Formats: sequence, structure tokens, C-alpha cells
Amino acid sequence: MKKGTRVDFAESENPKRTWRHTVTTGEFRAPKKGEWFVSGAIPEAYRALRDMEQEYHIAVPVSMKLEADQRTLDLAQRIGALKPKKKR
Repeated sequence: MKKGTRVDFAESENPKRTWRHTVTTGEFRAPKKGEWFVSGAIPEAYRALRDMEQEYHIAVPVSMKLEADQRTLDLAQRIGALKPKKKR
């Protein structure tokens, strides 16, 4: 899985909806206790309850605030309110 791929949480893994989704780090290894990893035919993020032996794609949670900020920048660029920097 490519670094930076966005993956939603498994339904049971984010009960307080603290984060919006996860982003893969590009690492493929056995997760350690407490780390997030991606698994499944339809990829979802899970937290490792203990050190694991099987290898998975490692992920990190992304907050809602960060996502909203990025969406705002993307929208501003699309409507022309914020113009991308020109190369010199």
C-alpha cells in the first residue's frame, strides 16, 4: 500500500470519533502494541492489542481539524481564492 493512503477506521476502533481516518506510513511490518495497522479485503484500520507477529501496513490517525484545514485550502485553490505559487 502506498505511503499516504487514506484508510477509514474499523467501526469498533473509533467509538468517540476522535479521529477522521488514518494515513499509511509506508511501513510494512509486524505492529507493536498500541500501533495502528491496516487489514482486510476492504481495508480498515485497527489498533494492535499486543505485539503481533504477522506483518501489516502501519498507519497513523489523522484528526478532523487537520482534514478540515486541508479541505479548505483545496477548495480555495479550486475557486481561485488562493492561487498556487508560481515557479521562478
